[in-house]
Amino acid sequence: MERYDEKFERVDERFDDVDREFKRVDERFDDVDREFKRVDERFDDVDREFKRVDQRFDEVNRRITESKQDTDRRLGEVKGEIGEVKGGVREVKGEVGALRAGMETLHAGIHQATFALWIGSAGVVVAIIFKG
Repeated sequence: MERYDEKFERVDERFDDVDREFKRVDERFDDVDREFKRVDERFDDVDREFKRVDQRFDEVNRRITESKQDTDRRLGEVKGEIGEVKGGVREVKGEVGALRAGMETLHAGIHQATFALWIGSAGVVVAIIFKG
């Protein structure tokens, strides 16, 4: 009977070994579960960061769009102002042309008056000489 007791004792030891091995496997599964939980938490962090970045991109895109619209509006105003300036320049060119024509007429009149004065002065000099 002792032999059976020894066999049972060895079988009990083997069961104990198997139980210890199952405990180590269970502990390892617990470690793996904790790792998976940390990985899941990290994924959640990354998802939150992506959402934050997406919101930031949306804000930047909104600002770019607003700036583009404001720039387009301002360019339209500037083009209108340039058109007004061009019209003013055309008017000034017309006025300068009219002034130039007036100056030419005045210049011609001054020449004629100078010529008339020379002739008149020559006539007075001739009259003085003949009377004299």
